Amino acid sequence: MTGRWQPTRVYRDSAGAVRVITTETTWERLVQRAFEKIRQAGRGMPAVMIRQLDALAKIMERTTTEADRQVLLDQAVMIERLSAGTVDEPSDRADVSRAHQEVLAARATVAGDRALAGPAAEVG
Repeated sequence: MTGRWQPTRVYRDSAGAVRVITTETTWERLVQRAFEKIRQAGRGMPAVMIRQLDALAKIMERTTTEADRQVLLDQAVMIERLSAGTVDEPSDRADVSRAHQEVLAARATVAGDRALAGPAAEVG
Protein backbone atom coordinates (compact mmCIF):
# COMPACT_ATOMS: atom_id res chain seq x y z
CA MET A 1 0.00 0.00 0.00
CA THR A 2 1.50 3.31 -1.05
CA GLY A 3 -0.60 5.62 1.09
CA ARG A 4 -1.62 7.56 -2.02
CA TRP A 5 -5.22 8.34 -2.79
CA GLN A 6 -6.27 6.64 -6.02
CA PRO A 7 -9.97 7.16 -6.76
CA THR A 8 -11.92 4.84 -9.02
CA ARG A 9 -12.57 6.47 -12.38
CA VAL A 10 -14.80 3.89 -14.05
CA TYR A 11 -17.86 2.44 -12.33
CA ARG A 12 -19.53 -0.70 -13.68
CA ASP A 13 -22.80 -2.39 -12.89
CA SER A 14 -23.05 -6.03 -11.75
CA ALA A 15 -22.94 -7.20 -15.39
CA GLY A 16 -19.71 -5.29 -15.99
CA ALA A 17 -21.18 -2.57 -18.20
CA VAL A 18 -19.66 0.85 -17.76
CA ARG A 19 -22.18 3.15 -16.06
CA VAL A 20 -20.16 6.18 -14.95
CA ILE A 21 -16.78 7.59 -15.94
CA THR A 22 -15.43 10.30 -13.68
CA THR A 23 -12.70 12.84 -14.19
CA GLU A 24 -9.48 12.38 -12.30
CA THR A 25 -9.21 14.52 -9.20
CA THR A 26 -5.70 15.58 -8.30
CA TRP A 27 -4.42 16.07 -4.76
CA GLU A 28 -3.96 19.78 -5.46
CA ARG A 29 -7.52 20.17 -6.70
CA LEU A 30 -8.92 18.23 -3.76
CA VAL A 31 -7.08 20.43 -1.25
CA GLN A 32 -8.08 23.60 -3.08
CA ARG A 33 -11.74 22.62 -3.10
CA ALA A 34 -11.63 21.66 0.57
CA PHE A 35 -10.06 24.91 1.78
CA GLU A 36 -10.60 27.77 -0.66
CA LYS A 37 -14.27 28.58 -0.16
CA ILE A 38 -14.00 28.40 3.61
CA ARG A 39 -10.87 30.55 3.56
CA GLN A 40 -12.56 33.11 1.33
CA ALA A 41 -15.66 33.20 3.52
CA GLY A 42 -13.51 33.38 6.66
CA ARG A 43 -12.11 36.85 6.00
CA GLY A 44 -11.58 38.58 9.32
CA MET A 45 -12.56 35.46 11.27
CA PRO A 46 -9.53 34.18 13.18
CA ALA A 47 -11.40 31.21 14.66
CA VAL A 48 -12.12 29.89 11.16
CA MET A 49 -8.51 30.46 10.09
CA ILE A 50 -7.15 28.67 13.14
CA ARG A 51 -9.40 25.63 12.54
CA GLN A 52 -8.28 25.47 8.92
CA LEU A 53 -4.64 25.64 9.94
CA ASP A 54 -5.23 22.94 12.58
CA ALA A 55 -6.71 20.71 9.86
CA LEU A 56 -3.79 21.42 7.53
CA ALA A 57 -1.32 20.44 10.28
CA LYS A 58 -3.14 17.14 10.85
CA ILE A 59 -3.25 16.37 7.15
CA MET A 60 0.42 17.33 6.84
CA GLU A 61 1.29 14.54 9.29
CA ARG A 62 -0.04 12.02 6.77
CA THR A 63 1.69 13.32 3.63
CA THR A 64 4.17 11.14 1.85
CA THR A 65 5.72 13.47 -0.74
CA GLU A 66 7.19 16.93 -0.78
CA ALA A 67 4.76 17.89 -3.56
CA ASP A 68 1.79 16.99 -1.34
CA ARG A 69 3.29 18.97 1.54
CA GLN A 70 3.80 22.00 -0.71
CA VAL A 71 0.11 22.03 -1.68
CA LEU A 72 -0.81 22.18 2.01
CA LEU A 73 1.83 24.83 2.71
CA ASP A 74 0.43 26.98 -0.09
CA GLN A 75 -2.97 26.95 1.62
CA ALA A 76 -1.39 27.74 4.99
CA VAL A 77 0.45 30.73 3.52
CA MET A 78 -2.76 32.08 1.99
CA ILE A 79 -4.52 31.80 5.36
CA GLU A 80 -1.64 33.57 7.13
CA ARG A 81 -1.70 36.33 4.51
CA LEU A 82 -5.48 36.69 4.84
CA SER A 83 -5.08 37.02 8.60
CA ALA A 84 -2.49 39.77 8.22
CA GLY A 85 -4.81 41.70 5.93
CA THR A 86 -8.20 41.20 7.58
CA VAL A 87 -7.79 40.49 11.29
CA ASP A 88 -7.58 43.76 13.20
CA GLU A 89 -6.87 42.47 16.71
CA PRO A 90 -3.13 41.82 17.23
CA SER A 91 -3.70 39.00 19.72
CA ASP A 92 -6.01 37.26 17.23
CA ARG A 93 -3.40 37.61 14.48
CA ALA A 94 -0.85 36.14 16.88
CA ASP A 95 -3.14 33.14 17.47
CA VAL A 96 -3.43 32.59 13.72
CA SER A 97 0.35 32.92 13.37
CA ARG A 98 0.87 30.29 16.09
CA ALA A 99 -1.45 27.90 14.23
CA HIS A 100 0.49 28.64 11.03
CA GLN A 101 3.73 27.80 12.84
CA GLU A 102 2.19 24.45 13.84
CA VAL A 103 1.66 23.66 10.15
CA LEU A 104 5.30 24.53 9.47
CA ALA A 105 6.42 22.39 12.42
CA ALA A 106 4.33 19.44 11.19
CA ARG A 107 5.92 19.78 7.77
CA ALA A 108 9.42 19.88 9.25
CA THR A 109 8.70 16.83 11.39
CA VAL A 110 7.26 14.79 8.52
CA ALA A 111 9.96 15.86 6.09
CA GLY A 112 12.62 15.11 8.72
CA ASP A 113 11.13 11.69 9.48
CA ARG A 114 11.05 10.85 5.78
CA ALA A 115 14.63 12.06 5.32
CA LEU A 116 15.83 9.90 8.23
CA ALA A 117 14.03 6.87 6.79
CA GLY A 118 15.63 7.36 3.36
CA PRO A 119 14.23 7.41 -0.19
CA ALA A 120 12.00 4.37 0.36
CA ALA A 121 9.81 6.45 2.70
CA GLU A 122 8.79 8.75 -0.19
CA VAL A 123 6.66 6.11 -1.92
CA GLY A 124 3.83 7.65 -3.82
